[in-house]
Amino acid sequence: MFDILIRNGRVIDGSGNPWFKADVGIKNGKIDAVGNLAGEAADRVLDASGLVVTPGFIDPHSHTDWSIMKNNEAISSLQQGVTTEYVGNCGGSRYFPITEKNKRLALMGMADLFRTDLDKVSLDWSDFTGFKKKLDEIGIGVNLACFVGHNTVRRGVMGEEDMGGERPVPTDDELEEMKRLVAEAMEQGCWGLTTGLVYKPGRNSKTEEVIELCRVAAGYGGSYMSHIRGYRSLEGLKEFIEIAEKTPIRSVASHQDVRMYAKNKQLVGPSLEEILLLFDNARKRSVEIYIDILPWGGYSSSSMVSILLETKDHFDENGKRLTLERFMDQLRDNLSESVRLSLSIPIFSRFQVKNNISRSKINVQTAELNRQNTENQLRKTIEQAYNDLVSAAKNHEAALEQLRSMERSYLDTERKYELGLVNATDYLIEKNNFENSRFSLTRAKYEYIFTFKILDFYQGKPITFLTMDG
Repeated sequence: MFDILIRNGRVIDGSGNPWFKADVGIKNGKIDAVGNLAGEAADRVLDASGLVVTPGFIDPHSHTDWSIMKNNEAISSLQQGVTTEYVGNCGGSRYFPITEKNKRLALMGMADLFRTDLDKVSLDWSDFTGFKKKLDEIGIGVNLACFVGHNTVRRGVMGEEDMGGERPVPTDDELEEMKRLVAEAMEQGCWGLTTGLVYKPGRNSKTEEVIELCRVAAGYGGSYMSHIRGYRSLEGLKEFIEIAEKTPIRSVASHQDVRMYAKNKQLVGPSLEEILLLFDNARKRSVEIYIDILPWGGYSSSSMVSILLETKDHFDENGKRLTLERFMDQLRDNLSESVRLSLSIPIFSRFQVKNNISRSKINVQTAELNRQNTENQLRKTIEQAYNDLVSAAKNHEAALEQLRSMERSYLDTERKYELGLVNATDYLIEKNNFENSRFSLTRAKYEYIFTFKILDFYQGKPITFLTMDG
């Protein structure tokens, strides 16, 4: 006697085999039998004729942990057949680990979720064990495979940006505390570490910091998943591969989309061939890396207004949630001029705003990538300008020494010519060599001055000129 009997379905069991027709018997919440169960009875019988019966789908990249405390049944996932979700992605395990430095932001996230004021919510746990206990109390509709988020850990130890998290390099004590929090989360059952290297405050971290934390997760058999730096950039993918290889750790580059449509529907980002070449070469070196991909052509990193108003902007200085009127006032204040012109507050075109914000978001990400590239190029240019300056100084010194030598030879030849000891041809050759040396010195001098000007320009500060003879 089964609790539930699913008859006549096309069963796909996940083994890779084609579908086969079978019945599925369920008892005590688990699959008890698969096959021809024609003579069996059940409390509830479902006819799946013409339908597919499969195990629950696994969503490898989800943020359900941010909403599960309110939408604990996870109906939106179950309706799509998803029964297991990997959460804590993009560096954000919002509700653990909790410290005094990140607790207020976690409370704001919870208050925002329940649409209430800060004094109406509380967190009575600080680690993954406490978070699991809370979920067990409320009951949840899906399985969660939880990862610990780098941004949450970094914020918990170094603080939010402008409070310490903006620093690219933690102190030794801070790094050790971050490693301790990752180890604690792994010991309590987390599956690994995630990063969101375009988000606060993890975007400020160096590659070496991520590697150190990944080594902790790897020590417990954990994995690494990353919203890479400079999303959809080859440089970000190269850093991802470097982390995976140097740790080493099983790693997944999250939500890759080969290219995206930007302004005027121009394709931007690396091509499929470029991405696969990087990954193929790394896997030939035995680097265990994977990609999960978006099943659509565009993407969304957050809600359409969250790029203008962060979670903390939803509350006033006393922790009271803003009214709609106050919220809209603040939204107007934070809108860029180009977006503001597209609005007619309080009545505006939702689609026009969405398009403008999407373009603005792309421009922000592109500008950040350009800034990083420009800084790298400027550093290389300054180094090259300095090397050119050193080379020009050496050339000037050599030209000056040559001129002095040619001057001595010319004057000696001139005296011999006046005494009739050399003929006119030899005298004119020496004179011409001397004039050429003077020209070479003048050219070297101006090259020297020009390279000084170039270095002065790129460094953005005046350079004192050295005194030059000649």
